[in-house]
Amino acid sequence: MYIFYTKKLWTPPRSIAKLLLIMRLTTIILITAIIQVSASSFAQKITLSEKNTPLVKVFDKIRAQSGVDFLVSTSMLQHAKRVTIQVKNAELADVLEEIFEGQNLDFAINDKSVVVSKKTPGFLDRVVSAFVDINVRGRVVDSAGNVLPGATVKIRGTDRVGRTNENGVFNFAGVDEDAVLEISYLGYKLKAVKVSTDLGDISLEVLTGELTEVNVVSTGYQTLSKERSTGSFERIGEKTLNNKISQNIFNKIEGEVAGVTTDAAGKFIVRGLSSIRANTDPLIVVDGFPVEQEANTINPNDVESITILKDAAAASIWGIRAANGVIVITTKRAARNGKLNVRASVNTAFTPKQDLFATPLGDAATQVAYHKAMYEVGGYYLPSQLYSGVLNGSSGRVINPVGETLLLRDRGDITAAEAENRLQQLANTDIRKEYMDLIQQTESWRQYNVSVSGGSKNYDFTTSASYNGNDKEFVSTGAKQYLLNFANSFNPFKGLKIDGSLNFSQSKENFPASTTADGISSVGVNNSTTFLNNVPINGRILDEEGNYVPMESILSFGAQSSNLALSRGFPYSWTYNIKQELENTNNVLRETALRMQTGATYTFLKGLDFSMKYQYEWGQRNNVDLHNEQTLFTRARVNMFSKLTSGVVSGYNIDPGAILDTDVRNQRAHTFRSQLNFDRSFDEGKHQVVAIAGYEVRKTLFDRATDRKYGFNEQSLTSIRPDFRPTVVPAVSLTTITTVPPNSMNEYIENRFISYYANGAYTYDNRYTISASTRLDDTNLFGTSSKYKNIPLYSIGFKWNVYNDFFKESEVVDDLQFRTTYGTNGNVDRSTSPFLQAKIKRGFPPFNGMSADIISVPNPELRLEKTGTLNVGADFTLFDRFVMGSAEYYVKNSEDLLAFTTLNPTLGVTGALINNGTLRNEGFDLNLRFRVLENSQFSYATTGIFSVNKNTLKKVDVPNKQVFEYVNGTVAESGAALRTIYSYQYRGLDVKGAPRFANELGDIVDVKTFINSTDALVKHGSLIPKFYGSWINDFTYRNFYLRALTTFKAGHVFRYARNNNVTYIPAVSVKAPSANVAADFNQRWQKPGDEQFTDIPGLPTLVDRQQGTGYDYYRDSDKFVDNASFIRLSQLNLGYSLDKKLVDRLVML
Repeated sequence: MYIFYTKKLWTPPRSIAKLLLIMRLTTIILITAIIQVSASSFAQKITLSEKNTPLVKVFDKIRAQSGVDFLVSTSMLQHAKRVTIQVKNAELADVLEEIFEGQNLDFAINDKSVVVSKKTPGFLDRVVSAFVDINVRGRVVDSAGNVLPGATVKIRGTDRVGRTNENGVFNFAGVDEDAVLEISYLGYKLKAVKVSTDLGDISLEVLTGELTEVNVVSTGYQTLSKERSTGSFERIGEKTLNNKISQNIFNKIEGEVAGVTTDAAGKFIVRGLSSIRANTDPLIVVDGFPVEQEANTINPNDVESITILKDAAAASIWGIRAANGVIVITTKRAARNGKLNVRASVNTAFTPKQDLFATPLGDAATQVAYHKAMYEVGGYYLPSQLYSGVLNGSSGRVINPVGETLLLRDRGDITAAEAENRLQQLANTDIRKEYMDLIQQTESWRQYNVSVSGGSKNYDFTTSASYNGNDKEFVSTGAKQYLLNFANSFNPFKGLKIDGSLNFSQSKENFPASTTADGISSVGVNNSTTFLNNVPINGRILDEEGNYVPMESILSFGAQSSNLALSRGFPYSWTYNIKQELENTNNVLRETALRMQTGATYTFLKGLDFSMKYQYEWGQRNNVDLHNEQTLFTRARVNMFSKLTSGVVSGYNIDPGAILDTDVRNQRAHTFRSQLNFDRSFDEGKHQVVAIAGYEVRKTLFDRATDRKYGFNEQSLTSIRPDFRPTVVPAVSLTTITTVPPNSMNEYIENRFISYYANGAYTYDNRYTISASTRLDDTNLFGTSSKYKNIPLYSIGFKWNVYNDFFKESEVVDDLQFRTTYGTNGNVDRSTSPFLQAKIKRGFPPFNGMSADIISVPNPELRLEKTGTLNVGADFTLFDRFVMGSAEYYVKNSEDLLAFTTLNPTLGVTGALINNGTLRNEGFDLNLRFRVLENSQFSYATTGIFSVNKNTLKKVDVPNKQVFEYVNGTVAESGAALRTIYSYQYRGLDVKGAPRFANELGDIVDVKTFINSTDALVKHGSLIPKFYGSWINDFTYRNFYLRALTTFKAGHVFRYARNNNVTYIPAVSVKAPSANVAADFNQRWQKPGDEQFTDIPGLPTLVDRQQGTGYDYYRDSDKFVDNASFIRLSQLNLGYSLDKKLVDRLVML
């Protein structure tokens, strides 16, 4: 401080003094005016209302109101604290004082500028700090400025460790001024910071390839803080999804979530099956709305997160569709005030051709031996099968070349030496190599994706485009798909937000030769396994000159019979060749899907808003299957229904020309929802209330039309309609069909839903949370009985934050929360109806009118299947975040399950689906994550996921159950799990090489004994795994990351395929031998005494074939059921993240 001392040296005359006084006053007035004018240019009143706002944004708002400029370097603002301020019409200087309080910054007003500088400690402060320790304060945030509560802050070289509070703030007292802090948080890079009294905001960078802790989950109706939710949620974040490459978003779920597995068909099962006959698929929700469309309409690159709702508290808000769990998909949205982001990706994958030699199938010599043995047994190959100059369905067909050779030898057409030579050639001929070269191709898919997003203060948008190209298993088959997505939102004025999105998908897929079912046996071979089941490997596809070789098919003849048919006026050749069929197929499926969403949300006051949303879905599946005149599909049908006069073709019931099959399916869905949302805290956060209430109406429509055009001309697009009414006897009987199949059908289904729902949760002092929800669904799928209509579903829940009560000072427990819920969900079977259902059809002559078949009788007591779920869980973090995890126990009791029940025959039907089943699922989910090592260079974390589910059918009224239902795993049996399979008890071979079995009394019976008691069967277990889970290992080293995902399933069984390609099974129930046989045919019983060394039956004699039903039991015996448990390395992902500076230089975001 400066002090000036003055002394009067001279007293001026009175007149001069008066003049000087006037001059002084004038000067003062001028200076005051000047100062006032100067001040008025930046002394406007300032009004601010900011909460946790970056300092630089506060500067922008002050500049906009006052015109003042801020002079400050970017580096000074890196550690500046966020600002919370509430002022109205305040002076600039006062506002600046409040803003800079607590900051490690100082300011000075200079004309129209505010100069910001780093605060310099005073002399006394510097003297004191040289002798005493300092107090350290800071706040830990992520790159977006979000606070990170529970982050670990350690003083390097000491055992002093602290954690950030719920606001991300930490404090240390008495710290050496030269000390260094090490700050860590799960999923973020370790950061070292030199201490100072006020460190401001310390930003942590995300570890590449590392899972981050999830704090927010979405139910589809609302977004909840996981810390205050009582339900069971599992969330898969964007980084995990990005680490898995797939065209199908649902393929990225497996192994990532406890309590979720898949069955043999790849369908998801959430905590066990909850229905006997109704749909068991979980409900799929995309951006808040349930979707009817297929998974391939969702671009996996657009997905930000997937949340699995597993218990009633989490899923009950979805009511009658949530018993099987809910999968909530949230797509990416742009950030406001964000710069333009452009992302591009290219993914590709290859699947090598299926190696047909790497199968249990025997080699070519084994196939020759098999068919020779079948021929010698007798009854399988007959002389009448050979061409005899007569055109009929029982001779002149293509038969196995071994059997044909032996038949020609015995008929005298060739000598024994010629036959032996042929058999030797066949033993050296294997069609599999030719098939792999001519028919198969390397499967591959390519995905190109680009997205653009950005935003301003009041607007944001995201748009993406993706292309998928696929090469399928067969040559000339494949698919391509285009996906477009656009989403945006804007605030036209304060309080109102309007958003909208559009998703469009269009695909085209070429399929192999058609297998259209029109009552006539289909001829297509649509995969390699089917090929091996039907085509002898001793044959050929092309001969030495490249001509098509006639091959076996139900609707074809050999070359001689085909030539005979042509000579009698039949319009087409009657032979089949798989290559010819593929080259002429034109089976195209086009799918188009459109999903549009729009909505508006208005905020009335803080924490209270009202929203209205609407979604429209439209999808079309258009299958055009053109069978030109070169396909056997067309040639066989036209030939069969030709008109004959004296054995010569005189006309046609089906005119020559192509056959065009069309199948068009349209699906539409409308959903409207209005919802009131409340989210508010009181008393400085001590009381937190979150609640929603809403109304929803939904309608789904489905229609389908199939049609067939005969005599179709591809150029003129004309066709010739045959007369479908009169009975037509096929000229050559290759089928039991006696009329020209019209193959036309029309179908229409409409379902309507009206729902009312509410959900609320209250949290006290961040320690205790209670929640409750209810939903009332009404639909046309329920019966007319008021007893079963309008039944509300509900849930209640409680959560206790034990850590905040007992463990705040603990060095072991970082977090501990207990939660429990109970509630009800529902399930609806859309195939049933409370009303009479009938199928209209055209009658056969002489009754050519329309008739109807009753599908189901009226059931006014038809009601929803209801599942009550109890869930008890704990979430914990231990040992300085070394261990994180959750453990949950649940019980699901499902009642009123639909099961097929026998009815009084006088009702006109033998049975119907009635609500009469009860099912129980009990299980445990465990999720443990260990942060083994983490420093600035290297990190390693491992996660173990384990689930167990016990599924038991408690009650079902299904009388007259048959043995074959048990064997096939289709029976619902009280006391057993769903999809439990049973088998005959195999007891080896007798002295004649025939199989033996145990009956219901445990006695061994021979192959001729009929077993009709279910007590004779052995129960193996379910086809659904009881135990499942995964082991995930995440490694990072600098910019490299490695992820290994190992999955396992156990506690279930499987049955070997019931054909000779997998294991040799003597053919009995069919009149022809299998096309091929497995290699263990060579280990079969062949002579007395072999039963001591093998359990593979010998070939049955003709008498045994006719009388020995036990040969059929053999293929369904316990010999062919095995443990299905496995451990599989499902994913191994190695990547490298480019340095951010390099990325910025390349302008890649």
